[in-house]
Amino acid sequence: MAKAYRFLHAVLTTAVEDGSIRCNPCTIKGASQHEADERPVATLAQVFALAEAIQPRYRLVVLLATFTSLRYGEIMGLHRDDFALADRKVTIDRVRIQPDTGPIFDGDPKPPVGAR
Repeated sequence: MAKAYRFLHAVLTTAVEDGSIRCNPCTIKGASQHEADERPVATLAQVFALAEAIQPRYRLVVLLATFTSLRYGEIMGLHRDDFALADRKVTIDRVRIQPDTGPIFDGDPKPPVGAR
C-alpha cells in the first residue's frame, strides 16, 4: 500500500505543478512509509554446515560472504595472490562483472572498497 500511495502522491504532485489541480489531496502522515520485515540471518552452525556440504572449491566463497563485507563480484574477482595469509589480509583490486549480455569480464571495484 505504501508504494501505491507514494506513486499516487507523485502523480498528484506533478498535477499540482502542471496546474491541473490546486492542491495534492494525498496528505496522510506516514502513509508512504513501509516497515520491511527483518531478514532471517543464518546461524554460525548453519553457515559452517553449508560450508561443509558445498563443493570444496566453493567453501571459501561461503565463508567470505559470511564473515566479510565483500560484494559478490569482489569475491568472484579474487585470485590466489590476493590473499596474504601471514598478514590476514585480502586485497580487492578487481571485481568480476557478468553483464546481461556479452562475456564476463573483470573491472575496477567501487571507490570505497580500496579503503577496506
